[in-house]
Amino acid sequence: MNRILTERLMLRTLTLADLDDCFMDSTKPSAGWMPHGTQEETRHLLESVYIGKESIWGIVRQDTGKLVGSIGLMHDFKREYERARSVGYALNEDCRGKGYMTEAVQAVLRHAFERRGLSIISAYAYPWNVSSRRVLEKCGFRYEGTLKRAATLSDGSLHDNDCYAITREEWVDWIFQDR
Repeated sequence: MNRILTERLMLRTLTLADLDDCFMDSTKPSAGWMPHGTQEETRHLLESVYIGKESIWGIVRQDTGKLVGSIGLMHDFKREYERARSVGYALNEDCRGKGYMTEAVQAVLRHAFERRGLSIISAYAYPWNVSSRRVLEKCGFRYEGTLKRAATLSDGSLHDNDCYAITREEWVDWIFQDR
């Protein structure tokens, strides 16, 4: 099984057993996607997008065994480079502000650069999503600029993306600097 352990978290493959936890979290608006109206919608998403994917993990708190979010390395559709990926993530509202996502992103960066041999990881955040941008900055990502009118949300509104990236070399420098 595809697992990554951190001090407080286990990143593991998502399964259909996660349906209830995923559905409960998907009923809250988040990151611009439409909340799921039924468990069947959540089941379809799990089966078609998440389950069986090597680089998508559920974020589980080790102390409770509870699934609290997800994180993944996906194809970066804004870069034409085979060793580039984009990190995306979501975290349950009641777990925000506790450092879990920073811990998960750091673990995924280590996996990406050390095990997968990737060269650059990007991330995109909406300008109003201060928490997500802060996670990226804490993990050593650098702001590259704002891509205007880059994303259409589920309600049809058009929004900018703040673009961030970190190269393998920047990551190595970042992990060895005094923070």
